[in-house]
Amino acid sequence: MEVGDEGRGAPADVGGAGRLAERGREASGSSLDVDAGLFAPEGAWHAVEETFLGLVRPPLVVRARDAGWMPDAPGAYCARCAGGVGSFEADAPGCPRCAGGGAGGGVAWARAVRLGEYEGLLREMIHDVKFAAWRVLGEELGALLGSAVCDAAERMGVERARLMIVPVPTTLWRRLSRGVDHTRAIARGVGRVCGAPVVPAIGRWRRPPQVGVPASRREANVRGSMWARRVDLRGMTVVLVDDVRTTGATLREACRALETLPPERRPAAVWVATLAVVTDGLVTRGPRGRGVRGVAVGGGGLEGRAEGGG
Repeated sequence: MEVGDEGRGAPADVGGAGRLAERGREASGSSLDVDAGLFAPEGAWHAVEETFLGLVRPPLVVRARDAGWMPDAPGAYCARCAGGVGSFEADAPGCPRCAGGGAGGGVAWARAVRLGEYEGLLREMIHDVKFAAWRVLGEELGALLGSAVCDAAERMGVERARLMIVPVPTTLWRRLSRGVDHTRAIARGVGRVCGAPVVPAIGRWRRPPQVGVPASRREANVRGSMWARRVDLRGMTVVLVDDVRTTGATLREACRALETLPPERRPAAVWVATLAVVTDGLVTRGPRGRGVRGVAVGGGGLEGRAEGGG
């Protein structure tokens, strides 16, 4: 079983992001420098990115400062579906969009964490990671996402030792064509800040990319495309990590794959952590299915649009 390393990378200290930055420094012993835009990556890929991509794109901390961008506060979105909410619109079961199905909710996971909506600078940076193979940026964004995951774990009383970070898999063909496993890069950043292992617990068969499939057909396109590897997740809170959530079909398929594990090896709960969520026209209606230890799997979709999102 492949497990990711820990202890490197940190979230950006931008404006009022003191708490996020402090958590990243505690986990990694390093930080981004706002004035110099410094990040201390290692390895040949990082050197290439610094030499070539750095010539045309400033680092995360500088871009965030210049754009006035900050990750969303937990109260800005529903803790179940990660859709945007107003004051007092969401409670433990979820918001009006996702809680219509009762206590289990209409989504396929127990908790959701995000950095923001899929727009503006965040959308631009996700494209840089995904289509320009900028791994360092992916790990930096992952570190910010990891800080949000750690905050959620504290609020829920989940020990960090019980967290397991699982990237939503991409196919070998997609990794080779893009030159990067972007979800793995993001997951590494999450794992380092949380001090949690990164485990590729799910495999994936090649299917047509979701970006070319209408929202109404994405569920069918991805169904049956993933399988759980021979891993033991008992007692763990699995955090599924992806870049963008559009309809939620890809994440629901990942949840379904985990459900195929023998009962004694299934996780205690499944969370999802995505850099961005498409919220325009968000819909969460659909049938509810059996869950992973009480987590509803096979819930309704989140309708929307995003390049390559699921």
